[in-house]
Amino acid sequence: LGNFAGNERGIPTVTLELETTNPNKLETYWQQFLPGVLQSINYPFRTTTEGPNTKPASQLSAEYAGLNITAQ
Repeated sequence: LGNFAGNERGIPTVTLELETTNPNKLETYWQQFLPGVLQSINYPFRTTTEGPNTKPASQLSAEYAGLNITAQ
């Protein structure tokens, strides 16, 4: 996915490289990576950082800017 979407299609992509695909590790990986995934989704990307013209850098960040997403 990272190579196809990121390199071939130019789509920003985040992939996780896991130590194993063992299904018994699912809960461990979920707990390990969920906080970072949620923080990335909720990150306030901005085109400018000061002044009245501060706005989200992308449509995606604009849609999620008002959400308060936290790990549970």
